[in-house]
Amino acid sequence: MQELQPNQPQATEQLPTLVEAQSTPAASQVEPTQSVQPQIVSTQSLGHVALENFIAGASRALGTIAVYLIFLVLMYFIFSSYILPQIAPYLKIYTGALQSLQSLQQLQSATPILGSSGAGDGVDVFQVQELLKQYQQ
Repeated sequence: MQELQPNQPQATEQLPTLVEAQSTPAASQVEPTQSVQPQIVSTQSLGHVALENFIAGASRALGTIAVYLIFLVLMYFIFSSYILPQIAPYLKIYTGALQSLQSLQQLQSATPILGSSGAGDGVDVFQVQELLKQYQQ
């Protein structure tokens, strides 16, 4: 009897696999009349490959645009329904403050027209205060 050593390859018999054992001889002898081979890139024309890549890129771009538009519509709905009613009073205050600041800037730009001599006599400040009082009334 032979002793097996761990480093020596073992001689194995080829046993039939489960699929081979279950197949019938009639089924294994039947060959298709025409074999269909998938086309690989090297057998396809350059125009065909370019057209497939163009269609794939265009469909991906259109899908991205569609998802982006759905996202924008959803954000608009959420903003107009929930967030805008909460911040509307603050927006009114903000717009009123901006209008007041713009009118003050117009009055400050009008001070050189009042005859400011730059001497610092205090007359120009008094005139601006008078105009502000008139504007507030």
